[in-house]
Amino acid sequence: MDDKLDMSMMFAMHDALRRELAQVARIARLRDDHPGQLLRAALGWELFKKFLVVHHQAEDDTLWPALRARVAGRPERVALADALEAEHAVIEPLLTAIDAAAADPGYGYQRFGDIVDELATKLTAHLAHEETDGLPLIDASLTPQEWQNFAQDHTERLRGDAATYMPWLLNGASPQMLDAVLGKFPPPLLTAFREQWSPRYAALDIWPPTAEATVAEAAAAEAAAAEAAAAPGTGKDSVLCRSRTGPKPPRRPPPPAVTCGSRCSSSPPLSSCWCSTTRS
Repeated sequence: MDDKLDMSMMFAMHDALRRELAQVARIARLRDDHPGQLLRAALGWELFKKFLVVHHQAEDDTLWPALRARVAGRPERVALADALEAEHAVIEPLLTAIDAAAADPGYGYQRFGDIVDELATKLTAHLAHEETDGLPLIDASLTPQEWQNFAQDHTERLRGDAATYMPWLLNGASPQMLDAVLGKFPPPLLTAFREQWSPRYAALDIWPPTAEATVAEAAAAEAAAAEAAAAPGTGKDSVLCRSRTGPKPPRRPPPPAVTCGSRCSSSPPLSSCWCSTTRS
């Protein structure tokens, strides 16, 4: 990439939101486990809402005003910044509506799935719009200091939740993303992340296991049925056995050992290592 600004934290956030949104959608597809009640009780839902709202508020308060100032006099570019901010405005009410439908013992279940679908559609479209059109405009328009100001504001809003936010952000991230983000950490913070924050996060019950098990079992059953259909002579009993157990997921390799990025001093403020910085 030839970007002027390091947007690795922005892309990590978008990846995390898509990952958690998929969990929300999986719960909403359940039919026999009161999906609304499961979602309301899930720690993952509370973290998803909190970190999404904080992310959007930081953009609304710091990023879009700086971008508008830089593109003033170019109406089509100002309109893009306005459109991206307007997309935020429809997402937070959907979070509230999902909670309300999930809490309604009468007819909330009739609305619950539709509202989750609307959230998935609108948030996914917004993330794609921002990546396709917004981030290139930001990269072309903002100075490194303006981008750093936004990154620092974003970090400060989450400082008190850092021990949960950082492993949440990087859960399941690719080796390349881990390297890009963890490479900004000073050694003491990297040690805390790997030896304290990540193990504590891994021990939490983030999403209801019934949601994951239901999806996994259905996928295993479909795979087993397809295998049986493709291999004549396979008995039904063996298919049922495989569908109950399913293939074991591969072990995720541990995060790579990385050192603090060259742009961080030996004991910098936390924000200077978490935040996106200019590329060298």
